[in-house]
Amino acid sequence: RSDLSARLPLYRSDWSRPRSLPTVLNATLFAFVIQLIPALIFAELMARETDDSLGAAEVLLSSAVIGILYAIFAGQPLVIMGITGPVAILLGTSHRLTETFDADYFP
Repeated sequence: RSDLSARLPLYRSDWSRPRSLPTVLNATLFAFVIQLIPALIFAELMARETDDSLGAAEVLLSSAVIGILYAIFAGQPLVIMGITGPVAILLGTSHRLTETFDADYFP
């Protein structure tokens, strides 16, 4: 509760007009590239593990949605959210389990 009351007065300035446009563009491009490279690598792994049930489009869309929601509600717009190796392995394992039990991966 004390963290929220300390951060609340600064929340508006976090979203107000930036001091320089090149800094914003540079940070946006950097965050995009940093998010894109691992997403494509792990998306390829997941596509192989899940017989193309999950791929690059799903990884990029989910990373974008979660990143936007986290930036708005957490008050930390430059935190990089994305897929990691353990998540890709978990999704591949869950796909193999659905094949073992003859169930649909996406019902």
